[in-house]
Amino acid sequence: MGVFALSLIFVFLVLAGLYESWSLPFSVLLSVPIAVFGGLLSLLLRKNVQIAQAQFQQALAEFYKALGGGWQVEAAQAAAAADRAK
Repeated sequence: MGVFALSLIFVFLVLAGLYESWSLPFSVLLSVPIAVFGGLLSLLLRKNVQIAQAQFQQALAEFYKALGGGWQVEAAQAAAAADRAK
């Protein structure tokens, strides 16, 4: 919990320096969770949550492969395929 609070303070201070205002970072920090909630709500209403989650996991796996951890991604995908085969 402490790390999350420190990260929020850090982001607030960076945004305050960027916008040169003490009030504008509040609107930015409060609008991001509302936007994420709206996106998830629209996915939930369309029943596409699993599709979006799968696309996110695939993009994350490709990013991790690009960083050099390809063998771990392939091992995880093989283990997941083995679990689905059971």
